[in-house]
Amino acid sequence: MDAGGGTPMLIVCTELVVVEAELVGGLLGCPSCRGVLGPWGHARERVLRCRAGNRLLRPRRARCRGCAGTHVLLPQLALARRQDEVAVIGEAIEANVAGEGFRPIAARLGAYPETVRGWLRRFAARAEEIRAHFTRCAVVLDPELGRSCPPVAVSRMRWRRSRSRPGRGCCGSGRASRGRSRRGSRADGCLATRIDPWRS
Repeated sequence: MDAGGGTPMLIVCTELVVVEAELVGGLLGCPSCRGVLGPWGHARERVLRCRAGNRLLRPRRARCRGCAGTHVLLPQLALARRQDEVAVIGEAIEANVAGEGFRPIAARLGAYPETVRGWLRRFAARAEEIRAHFTRCAVVLDPELGRSCPPVAVSRMRWRRSRSRPGRGCCGSGRASRGRSRRGSRADGCLATRIDPWRS
């Protein structure tokens, strides 16, 4: 995920103990140079609005042992520059696709109407990028899906797959995906991407 200004942000699981173990064990890879990430403090504390109520979130920060770049490890329940959790934003998008307007959606979710309208506009503007990205991930996870995709899309997917070595995610996240090896590393690698569909 691109955190703005071309700086990649790595998406990790929400289990702090697992993330810490992967950092200490050198199992997370730098999204910039594919070097090894190590612990490097924390990002600022923020409030994340969740379905069950507000939640204090203080993402882990890591530093690459190769390029010395620092990266925020964003839990998969959050999005960059969004104060609401993924589930809330996803619910708003689903409701809008079903025909509900942004004002009633905002009233039901307890969010500001302008905020909800911003989510929907952003999603509509980047819908094709989002579709293409997750289609690539789906084909990597299940190559049989490629048979139902358009020829041009399949050729691009195969090209992307040919660049990925064993143990890497479909978006070439290197050790970032290997850090989730033995537990579905290829799926997690799809999330460690430079594409941020929510960046304004």
